[in-house]
Amino acid sequence: MTGQRSTRLQRQTVLRRPAPRLVALAALAMGVAALAGCKSQTTGAIATDGYRTRHPIVLAEAPETFDIPVGRATRTLAPSLARKVRAFGRDALKRGDGGVEILVPAGSANETAAISVARHIHAELTAAGVPRGVISPLTYRVDDPLAEAPIRISYLRMQAMTDRCGIWRDDLTAKHQNTGYDEFGCATQSNLAAMVADPTDLIQPRAATPGDPARRGVVFDKYRKGEKTATEYGDDDKGNVAKVGG
Repeated sequence: MTGQRSTRLQRQTVLRRPAPRLVALAALAMGVAALAGCKSQTTGAIATDGYRTRHPIVLAEAPETFDIPVGRATRTLAPSLARKVRAFGRDALKRGDGGVEILVPAGSANETAAISVARHIHAELTAAGVPRGVISPLTYRVDDPLAEAPIRISYLRMQAMTDRCGIWRDDLTAKHQNTGYDEFGCATQSNLAAMVADPTDLIQPRAATPGDPARRGVVFDKYRKGEKTATEYGDDDKGNVAKVGG
């Protein structure tokens, strides 16, 4: 078929040579058609939003935990740990539902010491403002009687999270299409979920804070007087580049 078409085109060229302008336009049209076909094949293979659908950030209620080491001879909390327990209690009031669990090891080598330390943890939580009625002392079984197990305090809060990263299902040496591999974007999504201060900001922006009426009055007063409303900066606030060297 191609050979017959080529022969027919040669005969037309011999019998009647087309004008140079028409030949140029025909070549241009063929080139544009070829580029259009190439473009459609390339963009059709690119995933526009794959990592968000493969590794979505979801909000779920999960425990926030703090493990406190306890030695066999320990009977109280160190000052640094006491401050951290208080901070943990304030976070429970601010970010959780207020309830805190104190999980004390049972059957471990430091069981007696853990019971004593748990009383001090309870006192530090109440000092942080956590009501006594929402503090739940519990125990968990330790199978190794020689182990020095920690005391765990925890509360439930809303957290942003993704699925587990590091599951390499694709062979990156055999990716013949211009598509993202399965693990692409997982680490970025996971880091974003871990860094966000308030997970609910991912689903709804925060409400705007009210304006400063005192500052608004100053700006309006300057506007009425025909003065500059922008803040005036001195010579020391112009951001001069520091001189380095002698």
